[in-house]
Amino acid sequence: MIIERFKINVDEKDFIIGHIHYNDKKTYKATIITNHGLFAHQGYEGDKFYELSKELVNLNYKIIRFDCRGRGLSSGKFEHST
Repeated sequence: MIIERFKINVDEKDFIIGHIHYNDKKTYKATIITNHGLFAHQGYEGDKFYELSKELVNLNYKIIRFDCRGRGLSSGKFEHST
């Protein structure tokens, strides 16, 4: 499984961090974007979102997971999450 980290600047000071999981095939069944629960984060190795991503990549899906503002690796205040 290949994992790439990405960063999206959402304004002058805040950013969102996420990861893209995929295999070395050039075509995929679909791309799935996961979103964590209200007080959670995107998950790290061993976490349910990470493990789900591994399983779906094995089934030839590309997965995008990210932390909303103020959660996990993303900056900002939780109350600014959208």
